[in-house]
Amino acid sequence: FEGVRDKFVRNKVCGTDTCIFSARLIPANTTFHATNATDGAGLPFNGLQPVGHVNGPSINGRPEYLHQPLYVGGDELLYTQQDNSYVGRAEGNGIKIYRPVTKSDPGAFNPDATDSNYQLVDKTVVDSQSKALLSHVDIEVATGLGARQRMRFGTSYSIWECDPATNDKCKLAMNSKAQYSCYSGTGSAAFNDLAAADKSDLSTLGLDNFTYPCSAANLLTPSVVGGKILPQFWVEESTIHASKTEIDLLAAYAKSYNKSGNAFILMVCYVFLGLFLGFSMLL
Repeated sequence: FEGVRDKFVRNKVCGTDTCIFSARLIPANTTFHATNATDGAGLPFNGLQPVGHVNGPSINGRPEYLHQPLYVGGDELLYTQQDNSYVGRAEGNGIKIYRPVTKSDPGAFNPDATDSNYQLVDKTVVDSQSKALLSHVDIEVATGLGARQRMRFGTSYSIWECDPATNDKCKLAMNSKAQYSCYSGTGSAAFNDLAAADKSDLSTLGLDNFTYPCSAANLLTPSVVGGKILPQFWVEESTIHASKTEIDLLAAYAKSYNKSGNAFILMVCYVFLGLFLGFSMLL
């Protein structure tokens, strides 16, 4: 709940010449964080809600995640994802997220140019824009009526990891000349399990360094590291905001109720005063 906004300015919805206060409901800062081990939230990063699976591995479909737009409130690592230890590869192969900085056609993608129309999106940028990105519902406090709402959520996907230690199908893409860069530990274990004669023959032929592709993309893009969370799109749903006519009507009702209330209080005061004076005269 957000009762006031920046600099203690209250939320308002306005009619023709009258504004009334509203209460704003916004998502909690820990939305999609790992606070409940049974619902999958926060896996593999805080700020994500897995859709369709909670934990793996799995061999069907692709991982899908629900989250706030541009991972608002999520882990900072979501914006880089350079840890590749789970595929036995050095750190560095991650992701970068860019957005156009102009409403018109940004032109060719040239983020390194001095006059680039694209901005690198990181946690600092997103945190500075969180007010504009978060969902909200504004409620008229006297009646509880919804005055306006915007619901904003994003969806991301990732390429399946293809770990030969847990998925036999991934073993089929093995390369014996170390031309792939992942799962070398699994490859070494597989080679060591071979018969001594087979290992000797393979070593003689230079085919003794078993490695595997870095994702389920396999032979087509063997260096693409699986498991990276890639933002695809975010959507916004909005109701028709309360019109000025509706706000004017609520304001008129409020004035009418206030007038009736004042008249009732005044009448009670007159009755009390009359009774008081009446009893005083009897005494």
